Amino acid sequence: MGGADGMGDDAFAAALPEARARVRRRLALFDCDALDEPELTAYRRAVCAACEAADSPAVTSYSAGKASETYADAATMGADAAIERELAGSKLACSWA
Repeated sequence: MGGADGMGDDAFAAALPEARARVRRRLALFDCDALDEPELTAYRRAVCAACEAADSPAVTSYSAGKASETYADAATMGADAAIERELAGSKLACSWA
């Protein structure tokens, strides 16, 4: 049941509860247990994307010469962006039911 990018089963299983909770928080105005197609597929893809983002978090800092930039909570930003990408184009992309 590992992710498409080679995420192992153990890593996927470890990331799944937090990923599912993060997607359900994002979709708080929807009944996730009563979704029909194609929204159900978008929901599942968002959960998988959040798992994969947790397994390979975004860059947290960048330095080039005298310039540097640090991103606070970059792993969360990466998961949130992954969730939004998977929900885009579905009824779940809106913030209201």
